[in-house]
Order: sequence, then structure tokens, then C-alpha cells
Amino acid sequence: MIKKLRSSFSYALAALIIFMLLPGIGRGQIVTEPFNYTPDVSNGLAKQSANVWRTVNAGDSILVISGNLSYSGFPASSGNSITYGGAGAEYYRAFTSQTSGTVYMSFLLDVTALGSLNATGGYTIGLIDGTTSNFYGRVWVRLSGTSYNIGINAGSAAANINWATNALSVGTTYLVVISYQIISGASNDIAKLWINPALGGIEPSSDATSTNASATDATSIQRMFLRQDNTSSTPGTLILDEIRVGTTWASVTPSSVAGAPTKLAVTSVNGNNSPVSGVPFSVVIQSQDGSSIPQPVTSDVNITLSGTGIGGTVTGTITNGQSSVTINGVTMSEGTGLTITATQTSGTPTLTAGTSSSFYVASTTPSYRTKASGNWSTAGTWEIQISGSWYNAAEYPNASNKNATILNTHTVALTDNTGMFNNLSVNTGGKVWSGSATARFLYAYGNITCDGTIGDASGTDGIGFDIEGTNCIISGSGLFKISRMSKFTTTNAITNLTLGMDASVMYTHASNSALYNFVPLATTLNITVNSNVKVTVPNASIDLKGCTLTLKSGASLLDNGTITNQAGANVTVERAIAGGEWHLISAPISDAVSGLFTGKFLQKNTESTNAFTDIESVTEALTPAKGFALYNATDFTAQYTGTLNTGAIGSADNVTRSATGDFSGWNLVGNPYPSSIDWNASSGWTKTNLNDATYIHVNASNWASYAGGVGANGGSQFIASGQGFFVNVASVGNGTLTMNNSIRVHNSTPFYKSAVSNLVRLQVSGQGFTDEAIVRFTANATAEFDGDYDAYKLFGDVAKAAQLYTLGSTPLAINTMPETSTVPVGIHVGSTGTYTIAATEINDFTKVTLEDTKTAVFTDLLTTSYTFNFVPGENEQRFVLHFGPLAVNETESSSANIYSYRQTVYVNMKDKQAGDIYIYNIAGQLVTTKMSAQGMNEIGLNQTGNYIVKVINRDNTVVRKVFIN
Repeated sequence: MIKKLRSSFSYALAALIIFMLLPGIGRGQIVTEPFNYTPDVSNGLAKQSANVWRTVNAGDSILVISGNLSYSGFPASSGNSITYGGAGAEYYRAFTSQTSGTVYMSFLLDVTALGSLNATGGYTIGLIDGTTSNFYGRVWVRLSGTSYNIGINAGSAAANINWATNALSVGTTYLVVISYQIISGASNDIAKLWINPALGGIEPSSDATSTNASATDATSIQRMFLRQDNTSSTPGTLILDEIRVGTTWASVTPSSVAGAPTKLAVTSVNGNNSPVSGVPFSVVIQSQDGSSIPQPVTSDVNITLSGTGIGGTVTGTITNGQSSVTINGVTMSEGTGLTITATQTSGTPTLTAGTSSSFYVASTTPSYRTKASGNWSTAGTWEIQISGSWYNAAEYPNASNKNATILNTHTVALTDNTGMFNNLSVNTGGKVWSGSATARFLYAYGNITCDGTIGDASGTDGIGFDIEGTNCIISGSGLFKISRMSKFTTTNAITNLTLGMDASVMYTHASNSALYNFVPLATTLNITVNSNVKVTVPNASIDLKGCTLTLKSGASLLDNGTITNQAGANVTVERAIAGGEWHLISAPISDAVSGLFTGKFLQKNTESTNAFTDIESVTEALTPAKGFALYNATDFTAQYTGTLNTGAIGSADNVTRSATGDFSGWNLVGNPYPSSIDWNASSGWTKTNLNDATYIHVNASNWASYAGGVGANGGSQFIASGQGFFVNVASVGNGTLTMNNSIRVHNSTPFYKSAVSNLVRLQVSGQGFTDEAIVRFTANATAEFDGDYDAYKLFGDVAKAAQLYTLGSTPLAINTMPETSTVPVGIHVGSTGTYTIAATEINDFTKVTLEDTKTAVFTDLLTTSYTFNFVPGENEQRFVLHFGPLAVNETESSSANIYSYRQTVYVNMKDKQAGDIYIYNIAGQLVTTKMSAQGMNEIGLNQTGNYIVKVINRDNTVVRKVFIN
């Protein structure tokens, strides 16, 4: 089978080195391939040859067929032969690397049908190196009327084919010999071709010669390849037999009149791959003459194998007239520097024993680690652990039982799709990637632990994973940013994939998916995203055919807007609900109904009455972006099963205000997505006739509110998945609240106070409860309620939980106003007790004083807090907050320059002044004091946080807030 000319050969996976030996281990220089494999016209040569031959790419196979080709005077083959037919898979076999001199190869060839053989030719067999796709001896066949010609090409340039003048006939067996001469230190290596040369003796003149005109000559020859090169629907076919590779002319042109066999040779152990402890493998033994040429025995020769730790089947027979036997079922124990010796026990002639080259036997789950940066599929990148010690590896991780570790500072690149592993660990500072945008995959049969980098921070790397084992958990503290992830084979009918770390799947394609099951009709891929794990699939779709997807409570998913094959029962979003409290909820799926919460209390809110009513039907729709109230006496996990919400949600006039007054316009809405949303997102929201504040029920004692960039009681711009919240329509009539995917974010961290200018955060505490109120000054605000800045005070239901508020035109949790000197402060509590008011955050004020009008006590909140007694029924608005002037930036005339760096406060006293330094924590407690010296003063602090530094000298007082980290 001969394919029409192709310019390149897919040998990216040729980077692997078959049977690289341990230091000091040698190998024979001659390979004889009689295709001694079981005939099979349905499976490929690679499947019949125990991995002696490796498949390169997909397509129809090179097949093993019964019978041999024969050539007059040439030794009879002891095996079978192979046939090509079509455009398909290509194969290679490794042998001892040759870095100098001349490499010879011979084979028997019979073109049985010309078919539509291209007149320009196609190549079918040749020699290559071990690390690239460079070809250094390609044998070509071309149509020539009713016959054909054979040519030789030394390098990769097709224009340099030289053709032998022989007109060759269909159905005739020819002996073809080629050679490749590596000319050290020079260019233009030489390849030669002979057709039906004289056997043995001295090398004759060639029938065709080709000079390597490519940019790079060979530095090594260590593989022979078989090439299918005919894409025609009526391809030419051929039979090929008895390949020999050697370093002398005589070694590849033996004569059938050569001497009788005199010795045994162990020519293959486990197909020249390292055996695995306890796993049966094959050993090939040949009878050879003194020139190491296989020769048939004249009677049955019985053989016994011996070696350290050997077991299983250790006997075999070279039958009369044959020159080799394959003994299957040999086993050995783990170890290094091992050999196998074949000894004759009976038969004629008498043959001396033969011993294999040294090899190692790996454990059943061998561990590999990197010894340097390099390619995954290059054995030289790896070490293997045997009996507790590390050795240079003979192979790379390319099987489902092999564990692989990428060590610190090592970067491993994928050059093909042959890498496989049981468990993969990428240590801190280690990296594995494709190294380009080219898609390349690793096959995972166990777990992946990534504390380093898988992929690339840029998101353009092409590395992907085929998840093929029974269970795969991806975890770690590093970066996991890949191209695609799927189940690709039918190796296991059910595969469970658990994402236990943040993951980005960055593949970009208009129709193909980034996360999917390639064999959905035969297998199931169960995908679980663990709690607080963030998964991003921003460019290509997610296809859930043959999959299940479970998002654990707190998990976050950002998709590109297309999730196909959600079957109604294969997607579940879990949300943990604490018992004994009312919660505001919202469904993250589009088809949820009230029956999901059967046996629990579920309520809806009506804006016109500002009242909650029970939902008693089990079929009421939990409309996306609507909020509901839920109560259960004990903790439980809600399971929303259905179709994930994605894309635009909401409609015009979907929120209302039916009347004026503080108790109207309240609409219970919710986050409909399987991720957090950002109330401050620059795009994606439509908000009309709406006050810009959100209100979330924290527990029975507190509401969290957020407005104008400030949050009270933990209120945040980020609203969690499944969270219901209130918004308030500004004026009587309809409003609009719609959203799309642009507002979605990954955010699992509670929002806390940030450095907002001109702000005081007050906290009241007592009887085990706390509550907050915020005052902020900005020139854009008014003294009345501002929909863009203020948040109403929503009161809790616990009598002994004090509630703090400030007064504008109404009680406020967040009160933003223009600069003023006083702000009334109220406290609401239904239980007599002792309470404390403190300023937990003060930004840009030099003086903040709390006045208790009942006791006439003034408290400097910059330095301390205020504790008082309160009896229900007394005046709630007994407090007033007094402000000094707003702080200004320091000028050159300031008497002290105050700043912090890391864990040290620096006070630089200017103009030779001295004074006293006081440092307070944010609760107003004095932390330390120091009498300052002239010049620079340093005060060390061990606790991270905000501090107030006050410097008092003879002229003035300077106050600054600093942060210690």
C-alpha cells in the first residue's frame, strides 16, 4: 500500500526512546524482523507485536498475514509477513542508536497491485532518528506504465529522489537494500539503494545514490519506519517481509548457505520495554550462526530461561526448521541490572547459551519523576524509582499504572498525545504544558495534584486532559489553566471527575466543546465541583451529553452562555442551609418548583402589602431572579436539579412600587446564576427607577446592606449564588431589574470594609450580638435620603440584640451626606442591658466624638469606646456624633510625618521638635505610647490591622491612620 506523496511524517511521538538502558548496559547492533506474529487481518501490526512496533497515527492498519516471501539464496523467514492497504496508520521500531558510520537495511518486497499508484511516487519504508521527524533514508515506489520503479531519498526534500532504472514487475519478490552514511563534521550524508544485489561478500556498486540536501544531516539513526502513502480509493498494495538492520553489508545480506547455528541469542525482552513486576511478558530467543545471523535448527531445541527473580513460563522450543521461539508468560520481580539467560536443554545442534542485555523491572505502579526540564515523551526527561532508589528511565510515563511527578524548577512540554499516568503531581515551581497553542493531551487514570502550574497563566496553552480512570480528583494550590478536558475512550464505563481546585478550561471554538464526554453513548462522565471551587469555561461551550454535573455548596461556575444536553436530571446545584433561621433564597436553575422544599416552610413576598405568605402548592415556579424565604428547623442541603440559568434574565417592569412611604417598593429578588454576581458590574445590569442598595437577611438579629460602595454588617457588592435579597423601587410605578452573564463573578470571600474616604463605621455590641451603622461624607450627597448612596435600616427580630442607626430623614444603616458637624445616632433594643458603641473604622477624620445626651458624656472614638446602660422605652435617639474637620494631606509645614512599612510605624519629628506618640487600635484601645525624640522615631507592632497614630507636641496635634501588614 503506497500513499501519494505527503510532505511530512507524523513522528511527533518519536521522542520516546524504547528500552533506554541503565548506565553501563550495552545492546546488540543488528535487528532482524521476520514478523513472527500471529496472523490477524483485523488488528494492526502494533497489536500483534507486543509493542515492538509502535503506531504513529490513526487510519487503517498494517496487517500481519500468513506466509512468507522467499528469495533465491536468502535465508528462509521464520515468521509471517505484512501487507499494506490504504491510507492509514504508520509504524516504527527502535534499535540501538547509531551516531557514526553506515547503517544498512534490507527487506523483501512484492508489490501485488499497482492500483492508482501515483506516478510521482510515495514512500513506504525507511530510517529516521530518535527525537525528530527527520527522514534519512526513504524508499519510494512510483508507477511506470505497467511496472514500477524504486527510488531512494537521503533527506526530507522530495526533489532529491534518485530512481533505480530497474523496471519491476507486479507479483515478483525483490531483495531491496539501502544504506545511510553519517559523515561526521560535514554535510551531505549519503544514502544508497540496491535491488537484487549479490548476497554477502563486499558491498557492490549501488543502483541509485542520494545526497542529503536538507539543512540538517543525521546525528543518529535509531528507528526504522513503515509508511502508508496512498490516499486513492483503489490503492496499490504490497507485501513486505524479513527486514534486517545492521552496521555491515554482510549483516543484512545473509546467504542461505551460511554456517549452521552455533548459539542462542535473547533478542527481545518484553518487546524491548521494561517489564513490570509480576506482569507476564514475552521473551524472544533466536538460534544464530557465528555472524549473529538467524539460522534454523535441524531438530527441536528445548530452551530454559534463568535470571534473578524469574518465574512464570520459562521453557520453550525452537522447532525443527525454525530459528526463533517466543516464550510468553515470563514474570520477574522488581530490580535493576537484570538479565535473562537462555540455555539449551536438548536437541541438535548444540548451541551455546545466550544472555540478554541488562534491563530493569519496574513495580506494578512505578513512580517517575523529572530529572530535568524536557519533553514528556522523552525518556531522558525522567527517572524511575526501583526498590527505593532512582535511576535513569528507559521509558516515559505512558501507561495507566505509572505515577509521574514534576519537580520544582522543571518544565515539561507535551509534543504528542502519548503521555499517560495513574497519578500526576506537579510540585511548587514545576510546570507541565503544551508549550504552544497546539492541542495536546495527557491521559489521566488517577488523580492530579497541582501545586505548581498546569497550562499557562496566559490561557493560550493547548494542554488538555482525557480523564479515563474510575476516579480522578484534581486538587492543589497552584494554577490549573488548560485547553480542553473530556472523557475520550471507553476504557471505563463510568468515570468520576472531581474538581477540588480552581480550574480554567480555555478552549476557543465556535461549535466544539471545552468540557465534554467524547463517547456519551457508551460511557458516563460524572463531574463534581467541590465547595468553594471556581470553574471557568469562558470561550467554548459545555456539552453534558453522557455526563452529570454536580456543583457542591459554594462552588462557582462561569460558562460562555452555552451548556448543551442538560437533560433535566443530570445537573444538580447544592446549597447548604443552616437550620433554625429564615433565609432568603433564589433558584440557580430555570425549572425549579416549590416541591423542592416539601416539608419545609417556603414563603413569597408581596410588594403591595410588604408581607410574606406561605407557599402551599408543590408546583409553584421558583422563577429565576425571584427571591423566596425559607425556614427549616435543622441544617440541610438543598438540591436544585434542572437546567442551569445562563444568559439574560429578567424583564422590563418586573419590580414595582405601589405606594409612597418607607414600607412600599420592597421587592424580593435573587441571584439566578451558579456563581456570585457583582452589584457594581460596569455592564450587564439594567436598573431603572431603583434605589441602588441591596439588603440581605443575615440572621434573626441582622440585615446586611450595601450602597454606594459601602457595606454594613458584611454587606457587599458581591451576592452569592442562590442568595435572595431585597431592592427598593424609588418612586410609585414600575421599575426594571434585568441582568446577563456580564455581572457574574467568582467570589467566595465575604466583603469587608475597604478604605473608603471620609467614613466612620460604628458598631454596637452587647449580650452576644453586634450591629453596624455607617456615616460617610461626600459632596455629591444630600442631607435627605439618596437612592444612590443611602441604605434604609432594616431591624432584626431579637429583643436583646441592639440595633444601631443614624438619622437623616429616616433611620439609615448607611447614611451618606455632605459635610456636617453633627449626626444623630439612635439605638433600638428590646431588652435592658449594658452595651458598647465603638468606631471600628475611621477614615480621614481628625476628631470623632460620641455624645450621650442622657449622661452628658463625650467620648473620643479615635481613642476609646463608650459603654452605657439602656432600658427599653427610653429615648432611642439619645446619641449625637460630632465631627472635627476632615483630614487634609500633609504639607511641608507639618510638624510630624507619620507612615508605616510592614510591621513598623515611623514618626519623623520635624524642626527639632519632640512630643508624645500614642497608638490606638481601631476599637479605640491604647496599644502603646512613647515619648518621641527629635528626628525619626520607630515603633514596632506585631498585630496586623489599622491603627490610629496621634502625635502631640508643643504646637499642635497630628493624627494619622496607618495599616500594619
